[in-house]
Amino acid sequence: RLNYLIHTEKWAGMTMAVIILNTVVMAIEADYPHLNMTLVEWGFLVFYLVEISLRLVVCGRDFFWHSGDVAWNWFDFIIVTLGVVDMIIIPIVAGEKGS
Repeated sequence: RLNYLIHTEKWAGMTMAVIILNTVVMAIEADYPHLNMTLVEWGFLVFYLVEISLRLVVCGRDFFWHSGDVAWNWFDFIIVTLGVVDMIIIPIVAGEKGS
């Protein structure tokens, strides 16, 4: 079932809509840096984590090595990993140094 889900046009459309919405939010943040968009950023990160996790579950190791979209898969994985570092790891490390 997961294989079917992540390969539907609806899933691809929803994912593209989230990416576009995320881009709009980043533009708003750039113009209005005083706005606190942390909750929205967490929402995007959770969506991307779920999306990439589903693809990893369905594709396994082929996700990185034998898929038709290997370059995009690696790109997505790196971007999501950097999002986790930005939203989770850096605040933890900064908090420990500030103590």
